[in-house]
Amino acid sequence: MPVFFFLGRYDHHVDAETAAQYFDALQAPLKRVVWFDNSAHNIPFEEPAAFTKSVVEALHLVGIGTLKAPR
Repeated sequence: MPVFFFLGRYDHHVDAETAAQYFDALQAPLKRVVWFDNSAHNIPFEEPAAFTKSVVEALHLVGIGTLKAPR
């Protein structure tokens, strides 16, 4: 199972360094940590453009293309 962690550098709810250590212990065929240097716990609201770009890139890495709305 691919694993992606999106971590805000200033997150006080879930300590980013602890999350990164947990990530290092995980075994997965594909794993990535994406750091958001200007965010805390609400990355989608604090850095919306960077978050959206990172999610799209993660989807592409696992073979999911551009999502289209159903007709």
